Amino acid sequence: MQKIELEWEEKFKNIYPTVAIDKSLGLQQEVKRLPRYVSEWIVAKFCEDEVTEECLNKISLLVSKYLPEKREREKIKHELIESGGYTLIDEFRARTDVDKGVNYLEIPSLDVRNARVKESILKKHEMLFVSGVWGVGVLKYNYKDKKIYLQKFEPIQISKLDFEVFADGRYEFNLEEWLNILISSIGLNPEVYSQRSKLVLISRMIPLVEGNVNLIELGPKGTGKTYLFRHISYHSRVISGGTITPPVLFYNLMTKTPGLLAINDCVAFDEIENTKFQNLEETLGKLKDFMESGIYDRGIHKVQSSASTIFIGNLPTKEGKPVNPYYFDTLPEYLQVSALLDRLNGFIPGWELSRIQKSETHLTPYYGFAADYFCEILHTLRNYNFERYIKQNIRFLEADKRDEQSITKVASGMMKLLFPDGFYKKEELKMCVDLAVEYRQRIVDQLHLMDAEYKDKKITYEFR
Repeated sequence: MQKIELEWEEKFKNIYPTVAIDKSLGLQQEVKRLPRYVSEWIVAKFCEDEVTEECLNKISLLVSKYLPEKREREKIKHELIESGGYTLIDEFRARTDVDKGVNYLEIPSLDVRNARVKESILKKHEMLFVSGVWGVGVLKYNYKDKKIYLQKFEPIQISKLDFEVFADGRYEFNLEEWLNILISSIGLNPEVYSQRSKLVLISRMIPLVEGNVNLIELGPKGTGKTYLFRHISYHSRVISGGTITPPVLFYNLMTKTPGLLAINDCVAFDEIENTKFQNLEETLGKLKDFMESGIYDRGIHKVQSSASTIFIGNLPTKEGKPVNPYYFDTLPEYLQVSALLDRLNGFIPGWELSRIQKSETHLTPYYGFAADYFCEILHTLRNYNFERYIKQNIRFLEADKRDEQSITKVASGMMKLLFPDGFYKKEELKMCVDLAVEYRQRIVDQLHLMDAEYKDKKITYEFR
């Protein structure tokens, strides 16, 4: 049965021809031993219209031929020296030795860190220096200097990003069309969700585009609360239950390595109701400091980071509403600390989103941004300041400093996602600010239920 192409989808393919892919193909079939975003690219390349036995055989042949297992590394090195060349799929990385004035190539599957690479490849694929790039590389062995050289390279993920092209393309779509593109890009079917549900879904991405924002989402199981952070962005890290230690989260004094908050765009604390913190006093103290200032110290090491956090957990619901009006009751007792929870900028109402059940209903059958491209766009948006749009246009009436900062951050994140080109109408800005006020108001209400010292207030604002 042929899928009917919608008007926004056709326009999307024309405006973003190189990064628009059929998301349904990648969701139908994954390639083992490859990240989802790479798997999506390969499936889209070999299965143009549908996943067939023929295209799956092509993929299987490609992977078996060019994607070696770790245990084969010495065998491949031997073949490389014997024959003088080898082709493989890997996540190649480049680094520069300033003292020697040399660019080196890292080939993880071969455990090689000092290979060489042609300058023309580095110029064409700048992301090799940033986060590494998955691709098919043709390697040559030079018998004179005993070095491995990358002679040819075909990326199977984005290797160069032009943010202006992305931002300029946004102007061609109305808000409804853009919402559909974003929802389809994260693998969900935009036809299933109302505009309100789409906005709530998209708000999950705020920690990926806005630095030092702290959110919480509580809701029923099965709504995809952590999917984004596991599969859409490789700049985020999910900690799922278990025990969290200061060395892992902040800084490991033994190995002298920075913790998760120092090296990721976002750290998601999943199954927060089942999470334990080792050295509770130290961990919570440093976490509170970081959520307030973006700075923490451990030993003699002081770390400044723009990492955002999101606390994710389950909440008992009945007929789409929380059973208990005190939502924080589901958190571990040691986290029910007003000084910590007041540092949360917003509360996403996870109970408003339906469970993802049937694939044919909830997963997208449409085009969307390629996962690796979308990931880098989200990462790049962190460099842009959209808070000015809120500060220039909004005057807070009933709100304290922490409320103002929270609403500004959350609204800024929504503006980045919905209007990355910076063009918006007054009612669209109001929509983003209203959502941010609602999210912060939910925190304020819960704090009042928890601690009488937090007064019962209604946050208000006006346009300048």
